[in-house]
Amino acid sequence: MIHTRWAAPVTTCTAPRVEEGFYKYTIETNKAHRTLTFLPTGFVSTYEYPLIVFLHREGNNEQQIKKLMPHLSRRNYICMGLRGTVPMYREDGRQGFGWDSDAGLSTELEDFALAAIDDAYDRLPVNANRIFLAGVGEGAAQAYRLAFSFPNKFAGVIALNSKLPKNGPLWRLSQTRKVPVFIGHGQTNFEIPHAQARQDHRLLYTAGMDVTFRSYETNERLHPAMLRDIDSWIMNKIVAE
Repeated sequence: MIHTRWAAPVTTCTAPRVEEGFYKYTIETNKAHRTLTFLPTGFVSTYEYPLIVFLHREGNNEQQIKKLMPHLSRRNYICMGLRGTVPMYREDGRQGFGWDSDAGLSTELEDFALAAIDDAYDRLPVNANRIFLAGVGEGAAQAYRLAFSFPNKFAGVIALNSKLPKNGPLWRLSQTRKVPVFIGHGQTNFEIPHAQARQDHRLLYTAGMDVTFRSYETNERLHPAMLRDIDSWIMNKIVAE
């Protein structure tokens, strides 16, 4: 899979220290957007890492990658968490962020995501052919939209405890077939039933896509085995190249 050069607005980021950890950045498009970037253990500036771009579930924020990356892998990837474009308040009164997921792929999110990836590509040793989109819940719906709208830019999409968005963007089927999909879903997920995830899997499989489905003994929460399976799935895709 060959990617063209990312085109994006100028950002306001500065280069991080070259060591493991989480780094905050601001991406400027038509407004400022927050991101959090994870650099792996044993970071080597001469190695081109796969990049995971993570879209959190509704009501959360980019800090969610702090809980995920230690269980996924501390060594294999650079990960960038994007903050949702829509401010909101959770049931406990704390502020969170969402994606306005029922409205489709907004120009704001499209510009933000592509600018963030372009910035990572400029600042860090990222392999442009190994950029994966990942999301949870509503964030995964937006990951689907981004991946299927720009199928030549992404090496795969990972959807956890989610469902295909309404009027799913499968119109470029000859191109979207090139985008591998990993679906991970909780067996007792009451927000999005397990049967819905299986239906999405059948739809994508029937469309001729490379889709993997895994179910887990959990509800809408992420199971550690999900993250281990994602690591294996990505590495297998890389080895298959």
